Amino acid sequence: MPYCDAPIAEIDHAHPHADGGSTDSVNGNGLCRNHNRQKENPGWAVTTAIDVGGTHEALIRTPTGHEHRSRALASPGENGSAEVRPDEFDRVDTAA
Repeated sequence: MPYCDAPIAEIDHAHPHADGGSTDSVNGNGLCRNHNRQKENPGWAVTTAIDVGGTHEALIRTPTGHEHRSRALASPGENGSAEVRPDEFDRVDTAA
């Protein structure tokens, strides 16, 4: 979830398995225990994809219609660099 600094405690389906979500690495989502349960409440939606660069990305839609995009961090040393990408979270407000 956006701006959550808690460690990943549970890995679950972004699109719930009970609603037809696939069990694969694209639909996987690691969250803290609280947020993993929160996303199951009415009005929340999480979709996932792998971008053209191979990075796992999740789009979280809140009950208010706001959308938050979360991208996995680059692996340490990836592309010859140990730097962490500054765009870990891009906030995209779509609610009017």
